Amino acid sequence: MKFTILRFDTIESTNTEALNQAKQGANEGLCIIARQQIAGRGRHGRIWISEKDAGLFFSLVLRPKIETRFLPLITLMSAVAVYDVLKELYNLKPDIKWANDVHIGGKKICGILAEMTETKKGLAVVVGIGINLTDVEMLRKI
Repeated sequence: MKFTILRFDTIESTNTEALNQAKQGANEGLCIIARQQIAGRGRHGRIWISEKDAGLFFSLVLRPKIETRFLPLITLMSAVAVYDVLKELYNLKPDIKWANDVHIGGKKICGILAEMTETKKGLAVVVGIGINLTDVEMLRKI
């Protein structure tokens, strides 16, 4: 996959921007990253707080060529990827809270939101990941 990264200082929501870009024909691999989101969101319309420089906030456009019944696994695969990074790079002991949150010591430090949209190029899935790096650094010191 070829990655294209669009960086924003502040944005309403990386997922909203990625969905809009997908609808306009963005290729798989477009990654929207922001230092801050002012209208970030989670599942079921929940608010995701994304204070400036407190985390890693990004959304990735995917154009999966898999059976529709397997699409929900994208969220879990994303959680496993975050789990692996936190374990290997930070030497932490994360847990996946089914299926879109990553916790450390019972504290949520990552949320994942996958959204689908139909486009002229076919189905697009946007996976948004928000990791509270302030909490990760704090937990590393424990």
